[in-house]
Amino acid sequence: MRIPKFPPSRNFYSIIPVAISLLLLYWVDPRSLYLLPLVVAMLLGCSFGTLYFVAASFLLVYHRVGGLLGILTVAMVFLGVVTSRLDGERAPLSDYMVVTVAIMLSVPTYYILLPVSYVFSGFEATLLAVALFASLYLFIKAVSS
Repeated sequence: MRIPKFPPSRNFYSIIPVAISLLLLYWVDPRSLYLLPLVVAMLLGCSFGTLYFVAASFLLVYHRVGGLLGILTVAMVFLGVVTSRLDGERAPLSDYMVVTVAIMLSVPTYYILLPVSYVFSGFEATLLAVALFASLYLFIKAVSS
């Protein structure tokens, strides 16, 4: 019989965004609780986070969920996947904060680019979004270094 180590070999800060993402997904469709085995495997250290992200995104596309609910749900699912990876690495809390701020900046970015998409064509709006996210990425890399 193996005695568990204390403190555990990984953090479990990712439970918070995963619980919020499951609540948002449950609000979209109660059958989203079928994703729970993927979530448990992801939290325990298996690499099922990408599969959970794809399944949750497919569920949102299938139900045609967009706007603020869609952005928040995808952001919480992605935050859960990334923080689960940070849990396995036992990263410092500052890394969690940088990732959380970076992902939560997707909401104001969405509302900045929404009126732009009405003015420009789809390709130009996409180029502007890519430029905005690239500058955000460079800013976060500069802050975290």
